Amino acid sequence: MIVTSTSAIQNIVRLLDNGYLVYIHKSTGKVTAIPEFDGFIDFNDDTNSEVNNVEANPDDYLQVQGMNSREMFNLMMDFAQEQEDMSVTRKLVEALRKSDGIGHFNSAIKQMPDIKMEWLEYRDEKLQRFIKNKLMRKRQMFN
Repeated sequence: MIVTSTSAIQNIVRLLDNGYLVYIHKSTGKVTAIPEFDGFIDFNDDTNSEVNNVEANPDDYLQVQGMNSREMFNLMMDFAQEQEDMSVTRKLVEALRKSDGIGHFNSAIKQMPDIKMEWLEYRDEKLQRFIKNKLMRKRQMFN
């Protein structure tokens, strides 16, 4: 598997963030993205063919998954606690401690445009590192 370039990892993170199921062909490293919703077969593209390839040869593909909700929660908490402005830290931590903390965190971030940009950059960097590490561990399993 040869998908560890920065641009490939950024593309995988973007696809996952946009709700795609992402698969990597183990021998070629080709990334296949399939929309994660019903009714996508209506599109006039080669998605149906890609789905058939993945379904017909599942052992040839590795599904790449992003962070689960616990990992994302921890990432948000780390970001909140790294803020220099204690009032920002307080708002974000309080949001995370509520029921549906991730949703409340996202709402709080939307009300702070400067912090939102910092969050998006931080999140993307950490997700890229997460995916790259995951792929490197998987590659070791297949070699």
